[in-house]
Amino acid sequence: MKLILLIGLCIVLGLPTGANAITTSGTLASDEIWTLADSPVVLTGDVTVPGGITLTINPGVIVASTPESDDQNAHTDPNLIELWVAGSLIAQGQSGMPIIFTSNAANPAGSDWYGIRIDNGQAQISYCTIEYGVQGLFLNNAASASVIDHCLVRRNTEIGVRVNGPNTPLIKYSRIVNNLRVGLQNNGAASIVHSDCLNNNEKGVESYSAAVPLAIECNIGWNKSCGIRSASGSAGVIRNCYIHDNAGGGIQTEWNATTKLDGNRITRNGGTGLFLGSHYGANNCEITANSGEGIHAHGEAVEIQACIIEGNAGNGFTVNGIPATMRNSRVADNLGRGVSLIYEGDFVATSSDIIGNRWYGVQIPSDSFASLGDLDNPLADDYGMNNIYGNGYGLGIPKEVRNDAALELKAENNWWGTATPTSSLFAGLVDYTPCATEEFVRPISALRTCEPSCPPGQSTNVTIELTVDADPVPNSMIIYEYVPPLWTPSTVSPAYSSYNPDTGEIRWSFLGAGVQSKTLSYTLSVPSDEIQGSTWMLSGELYFNEPASGAEQVVRIEGGQTIHADYDYYHGADNGYATDIEQDWIIGDWEVLNAIDLWVTGDYVGNVLLRDKALLDLIDLWAAGIYYWDGENWQGGTP
Repeated sequence: MKLILLIGLCIVLGLPTGANAITTSGTLASDEIWTLADSPVVLTGDVTVPGGITLTINPGVIVASTPESDDQNAHTDPNLIELWVAGSLIAQGQSGMPIIFTSNAANPAGSDWYGIRIDNGQAQISYCTIEYGVQGLFLNNAASASVIDHCLVRRNTEIGVRVNGPNTPLIKYSRIVNNLRVGLQNNGAASIVHSDCLNNNEKGVESYSAAVPLAIECNIGWNKSCGIRSASGSAGVIRNCYIHDNAGGGIQTEWNATTKLDGNRITRNGGTGLFLGSHYGANNCEITANSGEGIHAHGEAVEIQACIIEGNAGNGFTVNGIPATMRNSRVADNLGRGVSLIYEGDFVATSSDIIGNRWYGVQIPSDSFASLGDLDNPLADDYGMNNIYGNGYGLGIPKEVRNDAALELKAENNWWGTATPTSSLFAGLVDYTPCATEEFVRPISALRTCEPSCPPGQSTNVTIELTVDADPVPNSMIIYEYVPPLWTPSTVSPAYSSYNPDTGEIRWSFLGAGVQSKTLSYTLSVPSDEIQGSTWMLSGELYFNEPASGAEQVVRIEGGQTIHADYDYYHGADNGYATDIEQDWIIGDWEVLNAIDLWVTGDYVGNVLLRDKALLDLIDLWAAGIYYWDGENWQGGTP
C-alpha cells in the first residue's frame, strides 16, 4: 500500500513601497500612528517605544524587518531587528485586514528578525500575524491589562509566545503554530490562555511558572513532541482542553508541579497520554487511544477522580513508587495491564471499573501495596464496589489480579463478572470475599465531548491519493483513514461508507471476494500555516479486515512511507489476531523506555531476556529505525 501526497506551493508576499515619515529605526520621541498609507513600514534597526509613549498601528499595515540586519546593534540580538516596547503598543487589526509583522526578505525564513518584546509595557494586539522571527512575541512583565486576541503567531525559530513575570496578560482566540521549538512558554508568569490553538510546534506549551490558570479550552495538537510540559515547581490549571495527536505524549507534569487537570480530553498522542508528577492528579478527564500508557504517575501522591482511561496501547494506569487513589473512574480495553504498580507503589481503588484490559486487571509486585476493598477498616475510604472482570485475555486465561507481594491483598465487596468467583481468577494471595452478587451500576461523569476548535485562518485545498494493495486477496476490505477532525474531507472517490467528524475517521467498505487493490482520493481544506515547503504528508491509519478468519491488522502510515503487509492467519487461542506481519515501523520513545523498564526489573521482552549489552544494541537499532515494540515482542528481528 502506498500513500502519495505532493503539494506544490509557491507563496509570494508582495510588499508595496512608499515613503515613510515615521520611525523605522531608533527610539520614538513622541506618540506615533502607522497608517495604511505608510505601509509597508520597513524597519532597518531596532525600534524602541519608551515608557510614556504609545505606538498605534492601524489595520492592514505590514511591518517588515530587514532580514539578518540591525543598524542599531542593540537589545536582545545586535544582529537582528526587534520591536521593543516599554510604553504602549496598540496594534488592532480587523478580520480581513490583519496587521502583519514579518520579514522583508523575498524568501522569508525564521530568524530573519527577532520579534516583538513588551518589556514592562502594555500591549493591545488583535488580528495580527507575527512570523519569521526568533521569538515572535515576548511579554516580559507586561501589564495585566495586556490582551493578545485573534492573532496568528507562526514560523518562529525558538518560541511563538513567551510570557515572563507576575502579571496576568490574557491570550485568547489565537493560533500559535509551526514554531520550531515551543508554541507558548510560560516562565514564572501568570498567563491565561483561553480558546487558543497550539499546533505543529515542537512542544505546544512549556510552563516553568508558579502560575494561576495556564490553559483553558485550548486545542493543542499535532505538536512534534508533547502537547504540554509542566516543569518541576510549576503550577496552574489545565481545564477543558483538547490535547491530541502530539507525537511525544499528551501532558507531562514533572515532580513537585502543582498543576491541576480538570475536564480535559487527552487522546491519540504518540506516547503516554498523561505523565503525571503533580500531586493534584486528574479530575473528570478522558485519556484514550494514546500510543503509550494512559497515565503514568510518579513523583508525588496523586488522586484520579471520575476519569476514563480507555483504549491505550500500554498500561491504563501505572503507579510508580507513590501513593495513588482512584475513585469513580473507568480503566478499560487497554493493551497492557489495567493498573500496574512498580517500585513501591501504593494504590487504593474504590467505585471504579477495571474491565477488558489485555493483561492483568491489577498487578502488584513484591515491593508494593494495594487495596481494592477492606471492609474491616471502618476509617478508610476503601469500601470496594469496583467492577473488575474480563481482564487477562492476552494470557489465554482470565486473570483479574496478580499479587506478588507477601501481604494478602484485600479485595472485598467487588464484582468479578460472576456471583461465584473462584481462585483461578487470581494469582498470589487475594482476599476476594465477600464479593458483590451483581455488577455495580453507576454513571461515569467524564467522557469529554467538548473539543475546542481553532479560529479560522487561510486554507489551501489539498488532494490526497491513497493506494491500498492486499496480499493475499482478502474476502473483503474495510479501510479506515484518519484525518485531523477539523479538516472536513470533500470530493471523496469512491464515496465513503461513513465519516465521523468527531474523530476524523473516513471508512470505506468493499465487500465480496476478489477485492485486492483500491485507489482512494479525497480533498482537504488545510490551514495554510500547517504547510511548509512544497510537500505535506498526512499521517493516518489503515485497517484491513478479513471476516472469514476474524483477523484484523492495523498498519500505520508514518508520513508517506510505503508499507507492505503479508498475512498469515493463526486460528488457535489468539484467533482474531494476524501474526507474522512483515512491515517497516519506526520505534518511538515509549517503546524503548518500555524496554528499559523491563530490563531494569529483569523481566523479558518477548522471549528475549534483556541484559546490558542486548539493551544497548537494541537502542542502537531503535535509533536506526529498525526495530519496534508491538506490546508483546520486538518486531523486525531478535536483538
